[in-house]
Amino acid sequence: MDTNSENYYNSAVTCYAGLSDARAKYLRGVDQLIIDILAGSNPESLLDVGTGDGRRSKHLGEALGLSRVVGVESSIKMAESARSRLGKENVLVGDIAKVELGGNQFDVVISL
Repeated sequence: MDTNSENYYNSAVTCYAGLSDARAKYLRGVDQLIIDILAGSNPESLLDVGTGDGRRSKHLGEALGLSRVVGVESSIKMAESARSRLGKENVLVGDIAKVELGGNQFDVVISL
């Protein structure tokens, strides 16, 4: 098994939805905690580090009424999938320690 994150997610892109669906109860619980904690603070933007296919980022953005959701993903193949949900301009590819955010600031940063 390849332990390099980028390589792993490049190879897992075709079955990623199934992997997420298998963990749906857990992921919904985590998402609901995030929504409950942030609901009263009226955040406007979210940065999701390791956004995967962007499904969770999109769901959180919609549930919280965010005006901007940006994902960072090291896997180019996974980022392509996320771009179909979040928009090309809203998914950055690379290591978060090296990705240029262009001076943007975010109200919420998550990484799961």
